[in-house]
Amino acid sequence: MEIPNWLKRKDSKIEKLEEKVNELQRELFNRPNLEEKVKDLETRLKRIESLYIEPKRYPQTITLKNEALLITDADLDGLVSAVLLNWAGWKFNPLFLKYGLTEILNRVEEASMVIIADFTYYDDTHKGIEKLLQKGINILYFDHHLDTEIYTSKIKKNDRFKLVYNNDNCWTAKIIYDFLKPDSKIKHPKVAEEYVNMAGITDGKIKGLSEEGEIVRKARLLQGAICAGRNYHFCSYVYQKLLDNSFLKDRLIWEMAMSYNPSIEKYAPQF
Repeated sequence: MEIPNWLKRKDSKIEKLEEKVNELQRELFNRPNLEEKVKDLETRLKRIESLYIEPKRYPQTITLKNEALLITDADLDGLVSAVLLNWAGWKFNPLFLKYGLTEILNRVEEASMVIIADFTYYDDTHKGIEKLLQKGINILYFDHHLDTEIYTSKIKKNDRFKLVYNNDNCWTAKIIYDFLKPDSKIKHPKVAEEYVNMAGITDGKIKGLSEEGEIVRKARLLQGAICAGRNYHFCSYVYQKLLDNSFLKDRLIWEMAMSYNPSIEKYAPQF
């Protein structure tokens, strides 16, 4: 199957950096025991990409009159988080971002609310958050990373900022699921629960399941596809397939996932 133009790389410098990130992610995907060994290298690569790659793909200013902006991590945990909010009836414009959160926050000129999901709150994120609060923009922040709890403590008390946080072996989709469940009816509850568990598998929070199990295979399929085609357009594409629960029948998702992790080819349907 021919890869669509919007998945093709055009900038050689970006391509080389992303190849390094993908190579690293592939090693982690197949050998989880390497996680600690490569953690520092991965962090350095993220810092490089945050400065060079992601901000180039988005407009210099983001203006949404009377509309909400959702900024979520471009992995399965982040995409499932967006699906859950959508299925709970929330209205927003999704932006799937891997790196460069602070710079994107600095570009928001107007929005009824900015929802942030599954992003570590670093020290420099504080400046972007403060600018939004000064503009009178409400912020709702869902996360599970330890640094987020540490750095958000610097924010002066402000009714416009709300942090929903859990670092107790939790992941963002689960945090959002628990946040929504008491007060709203989430569409497709059984599928929603399965999605949450798939995100927990790929985020390393749910362990000990058989690699041959259906839910693990679904999780590996989606995460492999996202890692292979990690950009805004492809994440938006996967997001739509998650919304209508059609990803298992989608040829492009299978093609991308197999390019990243050939071992799943044996599970692929006949197209």
